[in-house]
Amino acid sequence: ASNHSLGSYYEANGELDKAEIYFRKALKKDPTYGGIYATLANLYMKQGRYDEALPLIEQQLTITPNSVFAHVAMARFYQEKQEYQKIFNNLLKNVA
Repeated sequence: ASNHSLGSYYEANGELDKAEIYFRKALKKDPTYGGIYATLANLYMKQGRYDEALPLIEQQLTITPNSVFAHVAMARFYQEKQEYQKIFNNLLKNVA
């Protein structure tokens, strides 16, 4: 939890390289903690690293399929890629 908190602190202060270090430490320490995957994915999307973001979001959805945070991250990913139909399809799949 402390690595995740430190990563969030650095991210809020615009120090994205330091934030990534602590998010990765949190992930390594507890790879079953689903929340860290979308957190790191959101950081990557801020940096335009979309190819690295998608597998992280998908991993979080595997671990925590009902995570609102992960679904929002997925919608943001598709929005950034301008794949609006996929946002709609993802929402339908998970609401039905």
